Amino acid sequence: MHLDLHLSERKQVLLLLVVFGVLLSGVAIFSASVLLGDVGDYLSVGKEVAGLLASKVRSTHSWAYGVFLAPFLSLFPSLTTAKLANSFWLIADAALLYLLTRKKTTLLLWIFSPVVWMMSIWISPLLPTSFFLLLSYYFLRQYEERGNAICFFFSAAILGITTFIWDGSLFITPFFLLAFFYSKQFKAFFWYFAVFGLFASLRFAFDYYLFHFPLATLFRVFGGAFLTLSHQGNYSSLSYSRFDYLLYFVVLSPLLLLLVKLNFKKYGREFFFFICSFLLYLLNAQPRYTLAVAPFGILLLSTFFEKREVILHCFLSFFVILFLVTPYFIPGTYDLLAQDMKEIAKDYPSQRFLVGGPANSDLYAELGMLYWGKDIGELVSYQDYNLWTQNKTDFQYFKYRSSSRYHNQREIWFAFGLSRADNKTYEDLPYLIDTHADTSLSTFKPIKHYRVLWVFQRISEPGI
Repeated sequence: MHLDLHLSERKQVLLLLVVFGVLLSGVAIFSASVLLGDVGDYLSVGKEVAGLLASKVRSTHSWAYGVFLAPFLSLFPSLTTAKLANSFWLIADAALLYLLTRKKTTLLLWIFSPVVWMMSIWISPLLPTSFFLLLSYYFLRQYEERGNAICFFFSAAILGITTFIWDGSLFITPFFLLAFFYSKQFKAFFWYFAVFGLFASLRFAFDYYLFHFPLATLFRVFGGAFLTLSHQGNYSSLSYSRFDYLLYFVVLSPLLLLLVKLNFKKYGREFFFFICSFLLYLLNAQPRYTLAVAPFGILLLSTFFEKREVILHCFLSFFVILFLVTPYFIPGTYDLLAQDMKEIAKDYPSQRFLVGGPANSDLYAELGMLYWGKDIGELVSYQDYNLWTQNKTDFQYFKYRSSSRYHNQREIWFAFGLSRADNKTYEDLPYLIDTHADTSLSTFKPIKHYRVLWVFQRISEPGI
């Protein structure tokens, strides 16, 4: 009888996972073309590696997730393919959470977590990061319970790999190490950190292979973090609304604040890692960041939630999910842009286009991600074109130097920035694509209007 009940529960769990996967796939397949924050940094890399990108890549995040997506995009070139790939990580999270707790309630808490559905079509390394952080914890638990050295190695290696899958994990892995090793012998920490460091350093080899510069993406990570927190450069006007902060605290679970009931003596380590990471990301209050540690939040809630709390979580989360996901199914500007690009490629096959202007210089990247054919010669960034007309190469340039109070013979300085990757010239660009009929470039005139986009033709050579 016990065996029958056990098999019955396994079937129920399997059924839940299948239904969860089908629903996630449905969202991926039937949702509109939506390009959410930072999606372009990863989707464009995947398309470039797969040989599908009509524009240049503009991404200084880690390229790891984009490279992962590339084989799938090569086989099935579409935005839906990338969205479906996301579903895999969310289902893997669900399965691992059940494996850790052996409780269906944990599975239900995860399936009804609003952040899961909000991120289901968000092409981002946050999704594999959430899985690998939890997997590292799983192997560490196995090591502590069984003393298996292989599990110790796997835990450290996976945690190291996580740091170059998503840049933001660099800032929370110290919390993981502190939470789970503060009470252990130094020898255990030393060997764990050594394996972690070895696999984390794969980022340097990866960056050197791609850019011939092992610190390429690290510069962006810490530079971007500094500019964000200090509100400098492109982040000078960065701000968050009260709604952002409210959503941040309910997107994992509307009942998240019930964590005050947690048995801190038993789950203090897990709580320390979760709350430190959660509050750190609150400095850049974007609800999507909670996904990285969302499995740990669900894991903690599952330790004391009774049937009533589980039902209330599912009930309240349903309405939050409905609010967050409904816009994904409403066709918008991106769908119209995608249709326009298909027609432009048909009307002007194999042509090169200058894209955008001073007001929308990132339009080339959006069109590059939305176009999935091979009939466009090249989509050229207005920023590159503008620098070329001015005989300049640098987009951004920062130089810092010491300034001694006394008569010092030497001053120390260092500089870094972003510049064009080549010296291409653009005097032969025959067409311009923009969203406005009145371009600021007098060398082009409008010749055709589509749903959103305008195509312009060159009438004179640019002055340089």
